[in-house]
Amino acid sequence: MILYYQTHSPFARKALVFAHEAGLADRLEVIHHETSPTLRNDRVYAENPLGKVPVLLRADAAPIFDSDVICAYLDTVHGGRRLVPEDGESRWQALTLQSVAQGLRRRE
Repeated sequence: MILYYQTHSPFARKALVFAHEAGLADRLEVIHHETSPTLRNDRVYAENPLGKVPVLLRADAAPIFDSDVICAYLDTVHGGRRLVPEDGESRWQALTLQSVAQGLRRRE
């Protein structure tokens, strides 16, 4: 799998950290692609019509983009216990915690 990544993107970092936590880092090739509202990256646009990272490229399958979708996919392929439970109250607690973490911002 190939992950289009950008250091400045908290969403790309989220997908990369999830891959590490799921034990998939060794199956992931990370390629840095700079993107911004003023810099069109044609390589990223070719895989994601929104032109944003992260993008997960899979062999013989369509690319996946958006950090939440990438994390959900990775949670199904690592072969261990799911990091986000499939159902029940523990699923909603995990997703709520994920939402809080995604809303955190670094103070300047």
